[in-house]
Amino acid sequence: MASSKRLKKRQMKEDQLVTTTVRLSQFVQDHFTQVISGVIILVAAIGVILFTANVRRNASVGAEAEFGVAMNAYKYTDQAAAAASFRSVADRYGSHKVGILALYFLGECYLSQFMYDEAIIAFDRYIEKTEAEGEFLVAARFARALCYEGRENYAEGAKALEALAQDMNKEDPRYIDVCFEAGRLFELVGDRRAEEYFEIVVDRGAGPVRERSKIWLAILR
Repeated sequence: MASSKRLKKRQMKEDQLVTTTVRLSQFVQDHFTQVISGVIILVAAIGVILFTANVRRNASVGAEAEFGVAMNAYKYTDQAAAAASFRSVADRYGSHKVGILALYFLGECYLSQFMYDEAIIAFDRYIEKTEAEGEFLVAARFARALCYEGRENYAEGAKALEALAQDMNKEDPRYIDVCFEAGRLFELVGDRRAEEYFEIVVDRGAGPVRERSKIWLAILR
């Protein structure tokens, strides 16, 4: 009798094991497509990430190579060729650091060719895209103001230089040059703010630019 009870218990355990195994097998079969789809999606996502990183790395290498070609033309004063190369880098690699930097040098090339409108556009694009501490931000704003002078829009150039002077660190050695040019352009339009900026140069500056500011103050007074 005891032997019969033990047999029934063992059969019950075996039946439960079989039932559990069958259910698990059925679950895997029912969800096989979903599981495989999930794995495929995960693998695809990893592939996309790796592909994107590789493309970006290759794009960065290509951007730097093209930028180097443009810089060589720029250094050898072939401004037309340099402008074409910088424009290509800016258009093709606009989201890369060198693509943004190319905009500044593109503006310089246009400025050297007296293409003031095109230079202003290039400098504006650089200023818009660069960070607050961009390497050539001050230079771009300064050159942009000189473009207005080239167009004989002295009032706009003076205002641009005044805004730049107000934003600059007063300890920046370029601050004195910006103030002198602001004074010079304000003088051209008969604005009394010219004296204010020449005085800054006399108080803070040194060398020829300080002496020229003294002369301007003597004339204006």
